[in-house]
Amino acid sequence: MFKFLQDKLVCPLCHGELKWAVLEESPTRIIKADISCISCGEEYSVRDQVVNFLINSKAEPDLWQTGEDNLERFFKLNPEIRARLMVAPFEEMSAADMYVKAMLLEKEGNEKEAEKLMNIATINAYTKEMLDATDKEFKYLINLLRKQSQFVVDIASGPGVLVKQILQNTDLKVVITDLSMSIIKRTYNSLIKEGYGERITFIAFDARTTPFRNNSVPIITSFVGLQNIDNPDNIISELKRISSGEFYSVCSFCSEDDDINRADLRKSGIESMYLKKKHVDEFVNNGWKVELLNPILAKSSPTPMSKILPNVGVDGFPVADGIFEHCIVKASVLL
Repeated sequence: MFKFLQDKLVCPLCHGELKWAVLEESPTRIIKADISCISCGEEYSVRDQVVNFLINSKAEPDLWQTGEDNLERFFKLNPEIRARLMVAPFEEMSAADMYVKAMLLEKEGNEKEAEKLMNIATINAYTKEMLDATDKEFKYLINLLRKQSQFVVDIASGPGVLVKQILQNTDLKVVITDLSMSIIKRTYNSLIKEGYGERITFIAFDARTTPFRNNSVPIITSFVGLQNIDNPDNIISELKRISSGEFYSVCSFCSEDDDINRADLRKSGIESMYLKKKHVDEFVNNGWKVELLNPILAKSSPTPMSKILPNVGVDGFPVADGIFEHCIVKASVLL
């Protein structure tokens, strides 16, 4: 963990001051530490430079780890299906099969082949219009970030799709965050091997209860992170609390008249995050100044299910073809 972050961190549960017992460090990093809140007594930790600020009393399931555990159990019971997956030619695989095989290759230490297969899977999983729109949003955002000189906190980073773009195209230090400790460790290992170790720090926390002080984060970014958080609750006000500058969120908005996809979003409890007007209103009502940058309309389709594995897919949304508006929501703190 970057040492300069110590003064910016508080207890995510009660915002109390933290007591740090640093067990291992370098001139610029905390490698291992035990952390406790002076006010409420909640305990946290740093292990192998990864900070765990997940609140034990409010722990939620690690969906990334659950998915991997379920696959591992399935393959133990069905080794012949795993064997078939590993030798199947491309024409007998869907994008979902490719993603699973890439994950297995990565676990076996074959990162280069895994990355190559992951790229092919992405091309096969999403429409060209959607991929082109995402690429254009990334390039637009990178141009904005090149003007910045401070660190970035990326929210709900997952496998680090946006984070890699920032690291490859700017000199900024990046704080990578997620609710899942398992995906944080996977992304950590990947980026370390790519040589970005000196510019990254990983913190596990729930974005609805962050461990940052008021007005302590200059730049926040996210790639559909807010839109994929179940029951987003007060997340917009929480990010407003910690921000001292700007929040850039790469979003994909569902059309107001897309009844099928809206019904699915409503069932998942995240409809407001995918409807442009409601999304913007949520920011404005929590005291942000909002601009919508670089709007692009693009068709998206349901991602394919596996041809080899039962009930395995890529993304659960959209559930029907639709035209989505991609853009960057720029939210600025009002002085």
